[in-house]
Parts: sequence; structure tokens; C-alpha cells
Amino acid sequence: LSACVFKNKFARKSLSVYHVQRRLNELGYRDAYTDKTGWYGDLTLKSVREYQAANGLAGEGVIDKVTLDHLFSDDPNVTVVD
Repeated sequence: LSACVFKNKFARKSLSVYHVQRRLNELGYRDAYTDKTGWYGDLTLKSVREYQAANGLAGEGVIDKVTLDHLFSDDPNVTVVD
């Protein structure tokens, strides 16, 4: 899978969430990788919230398109699609 789909929500397990967990781990947000199941769990939410705060992004741990674009901006393996 080489695309991260923006429209995934909390209620579903998805490869897009797995990509987010993997990427956050690569960037030093290790809690997300502990949560590495494809479910958007509490540790992933915490890591996203920390990533957003550290990078001046709005949000309370909820991933929006701006966050995804920023998170994967220099990852050649993933393209964020609407």
C-alpha cells in the first residue's frame, strides 16, 4: 500500500492508521508504535497530539488532511490522497 487515505475514522482498523503509527515511530513518537495495530487507540491519539503540538499544527490528536500532509511530506513511500 502506497497511499494514505484521509477519510478513515476512529471506528475502523485500517492500513492508513498503521502508516501513521509507523511514521510517528520513525519520527520519535514511540507510543504510537506500541499501539501498532491499525486501530486508532489512545497511544496513537497521544502521539498525534504531541506531534501536532511540536509542529505548530492545530488539533487535539484528531488527524486532518493538514496533519497527514505534514506527517508524510518527506516520506517517499506514502502519498496522501483525498
